[in-house]
Amino acid sequence: MIAGTAFRIVDARHAWGTIYARTVRTRSDPWTCEEIAELCERGDAVCLSCPDGVVVIKLIGSERVGLEAEVVLGVSSGKPGAYERTEDELMAVLRDMGVRSVFFRTDRVGWLRMLGPEWRQLGNDLYERSV
Repeated sequence: MIAGTAFRIVDARHAWGTIYARTVRTRSDPWTCEEIAELCERGDAVCLSCPDGVVVIKLIGSERVGLEAEVVLGVSSGKPGAYERTEDELMAVLRDMGVRSVFFRTDRVGWLRMLGPEWRQLGNDLYERSV
């Protein structure tokens, strides 16, 4: 467990075995499962798993805010409400890593309605918040 949360660092290829079908069905951006697994294997991203799903985080040094985290992939295990149940714990993990800001891109509509007031939408597909 990381930072007293339900998250664990796992091998990306192992995690895909559980949720590959959901990942492929919901992916609409240029990243593929294979590219994401390779990012993790190179040490350019980390795959975090919890009972509610899998999140892949890529850390990026930023002159603007310091350390940023890009959520490269977030896939639930299928139970509704996974994001709501895990956001606070994910933010705790990111804070422990020294991350100051987190962002993700998606072309799926409706995210802003689900995200809390700490999130802001930048452009059509980019969402960001302070950690």
